[in-house]
Amino acid sequence: MVHNDRVNQDLKDLGVQDLQSDQVQGATIITRSHGLDLQRLKNFQKSNKVIETVCPYVKKIYDRVQEANQKDYGVLVLGMKNHPEVEGILSRAREGYVVSGPQDLEKIPKNKNYVLVSQTTNRKDFFNSLVN
Repeated sequence: MVHNDRVNQDLKDLGVQDLQSDQVQGATIITRSHGLDLQRLKNFQKSNKVIETVCPYVKKIYDRVQEANQKDYGVLVLGMKNHPEVEGILSRAREGYVVSGPQDLEKIPKNKNYVLVSQTTNRKDFFNSLVN
């Protein structure tokens, strides 16, 4: 749930379990700080109590993505393609692309306006190398 083995062990000692399946009903689900894919979150909310603990910085990115959708802008996400945070961000974008390196920029349509967001755990030098 968090990047801290001791905290995770303390939670397990209290009876908190990692989710092994999306086929859960009647449970209390605590989301991870990186957030969840939007459709997955909605599915959980149908038959479970969901406590969202998404990081405030990630939530701010979700808000930026919503603003981009309203303006019909695409979303460029600087980050790791299969990272849960990036997946959650992309799931909220009407049109989104992951940029993990310069080669990814070549695949993005040029005839559109974009909002640029970054995975919150990116290092500053990684961000700067792609933006500059």
